[in-house]
Amino acid sequence: MAMAQLPQDLIEEILSWLPVKSLMRFRCVSRTWNSLIFQAHFVKLNLQRSSRNTHVLLRCQINTVFEDMRDLPGIAPCSICSLLENPSSTVDNGCHQLDNRYLFIGSCNGLVCLINLVARGEFSEYRVWFCNLATRIMSEDSPHLCLRSCNYKLWWYQVKCGFGYDDRSDTYKVVLVLSNIKSQNWEVRVHRLGDTHWRKVLTCPAFPILGEKCGQPVSGTVNWFAIRKLGFDYEWETVTVDQLVIFS
Repeated sequence: MAMAQLPQDLIEEILSWLPVKSLMRFRCVSRTWNSLIFQAHFVKLNLQRSSRNTHVLLRCQINTVFEDMRDLPGIAPCSICSLLENPSSTVDNGCHQLDNRYLFIGSCNGLVCLINLVARGEFSEYRVWFCNLATRIMSEDSPHLCLRSCNYKLWWYQVKCGFGYDDRSDTYKVVLVLSNIKSQNWEVRVHRLGDTHWRKVLTCPAFPILGEKCGQPVSGTVNWFAIRKLGFDYEWETVTVDQLVIFS
């Protein structure tokens, strides 16, 4: 049977089982295939069927050829299966270099989220980008989150951030947890992929948020460990398990 005689639904069924790299090569077969591969329903179907071949993104440092330059940050996709089978294997191919201006927040379903902070006089602007490493497509920068610098603690180590997929709204979200100096509160700002603005979704008294800058996405939420105590005057020797909570 000639390829042209295959029913369209059968072609879609076959393609939906292929890995993303193969799909990117098959875009040039025809305009119909190219259009199908980027349709939202097909992307979701392919994602569901590729879940068995789970990958992770490894953070790495790329050596530069110049002695007076620091190593550049990068990320490299790697199969969990291959890591389990050969834990001592090296990842030589597919390492993507990141610009020093951007901070890697996280990845979800093959989509990578980057953020940077730009100072403009008495104001500071946060901008985020979304990048698909398989298609090598990067979004335009998001609407800027503009904040008066004197009102917030804006250094990277003072800000908590997160990125993940929300099943309920069927969209990707970026979360920033900012410390307001004047009110002594945490302010939570959220940007949804495709929106034209940032939203303030929560204001609460400040308390110690522990661990990594980037929260862990779980079932449509972003989570950090925290201490159930107002203020930051605490000593680890006096912290009990009962005081540990999950800030989500």
